[in-house]
Amino acid sequence: MSIEGKSLRGMTFLAFLPLVVLFVGCSTTGSKSFTLKTNLPADFKVTADVYYSPATNATCVMPPTTSSYILGRKRLKSEVQDIEHSVEFEIPLSDSAGGCPLVLRSVRLDIQGRWGPDADDVSSDIAGLSFLDQSDKINKLYNGECQWFFRTAGPNRYLIKVIKCLAVDEQGVALKQPAGGVLQRDSLINTIVNVTFKVAAEDSPYYNRSWMKTSVGWKPCTGRWGSNNEELCISPPKFTDYRMSEKTCTVYPSCTELEIKNVSKK
Repeated sequence: MSIEGKSLRGMTFLAFLPLVVLFVGCSTTGSKSFTLKTNLPADFKVTADVYYSPATNATCVMPPTTSSYILGRKRLKSEVQDIEHSVEFEIPLSDSAGGCPLVLRSVRLDIQGRWGPDADDVSSDIAGLSFLDQSDKINKLYNGECQWFFRTAGPNRYLIKVIKCLAVDEQGVALKQPAGGVLQRDSLINTIVNVTFKVAAEDSPYYNRSWMKTSVGWKPCTGRWGSNNEELCISPPKFTDYRMSEKTCTVYPSCTELEIKNVSKK
């Protein structure tokens, strides 16, 4: 993650997405701003919820609302693309509602990945930025790595995937916190804040002790409680099958050992 001056806007990016901006109860006329640039893997999209609240020492209060929307929030959206791409959101640093001056407090990022062909074959996780008047941790930012976890679900044991995105340090080591960080608000005027998300090279089992890694891939265990479902592995191991793309499979990610042998012969 990095912060750049807007003079770098002429750089060549992989792709730019159409954005949908929903303005909720506020006006941004004449506001100073910064650009939030999110770099995403293929088959991912991002939604940003931008939150404002009264400025420090402000004597006014935000007006009440009967809307289902949250006053002081803006929502910005992108669409999924099948290539690596960049998304840019222009985010005002201040706002107003009912004559009450507001300042940017936080941005919540919903990172959604698509793992299959169906509309509901998606999973998401969150990242976030906080904006302070002053901070001892000024502009401490972390990129993110997203890990796909696989498991079976339902009596037919269909394979599904769950995404988990965590911050990574400068060496790429995962941290036990969401990607994002804390920024000093006034230092961001006319800058570009970069947040980059990568996908881990290999998927992992959601229940680590319910799948066994073998020379041909991951195999789902069963036998602990006497069903054919995914269960804790036993010794000696006993395996079950699962469904993926309407096929009966025994190994992940290749589905069958025969497919692995065919690939190795090419």
